[in-house]
Parts: sequence; C-alpha cells; structure tokens
Amino acid sequence: MTKQELLSNPVFQKARDDASIYFVGKASSIYECRVVDFTVPRREDQTREKFRLGVYGRAPITKRRLLANLSFRNAIPNKTISVLYPECWHDLGDCDVKIDWDGNIAIIEK
Repeated sequence: MTKQELLSNPVFQKARDDASIYFVGKASSIYECRVVDFTVPRREDQTREKFRLGVYGRAPITKRRLLANLSFRNAIPNKTISVLYPECWHDLGDCDVKIDWDGNIAIIEK
C-alpha cells in the first residue's frame, strides 16, 4: 500500500478525524492476533522508497495527526508504507481499509 492508495481510499476519506489507525497483518492464510498501531512517523525513520510507521512505546496515531505530520505530507505519493514488527519492517501490500466497531481505521492485509 502506498501513501496515495491510503489517501484515495473512500473509507479512509470518510473516517472521522480523531479515528486511530491500526494495521492487522496476515501470516499465510491466518490473520495474526496482534494489531499494530501506527505512530507519528519521524524523518530519520524514512528511506528513499518507503514510508515507515513505528509501533512501540507511543500512542496510536489519529487520522488528523497523520495528515498533519510533515514527514507524511512531504512524502511522495508512491512511497510504500511500512510498519515495524518486533523482528523486521513489513511493507504493506494489498490491503483493505475498514472502519471497526469503535470507529477506528483498520488497515487489513489481504
């Protein structure tokens, strides 16, 4: 999933501004139990072709904070979004964007 794919997704666009964003990964054909909360990206975490979102020790990011973040705003549209797992960075591939029962944004790996 790229920055542009996320921003152009109708579900993401319609989500409320204070909705937290999280990612549900998939291992083989079984969805993993853990949920990855996106956090504010920092410039030093970025690479040339990837936009990295950390997960540890910080509060989840809201849609409003993500859209206001300068690293995110200045990233080129076709940058791949990556999330940090305990053992590695994971690039988001083909994902569904849904609103969960609590009104938060769930990015679910297909």
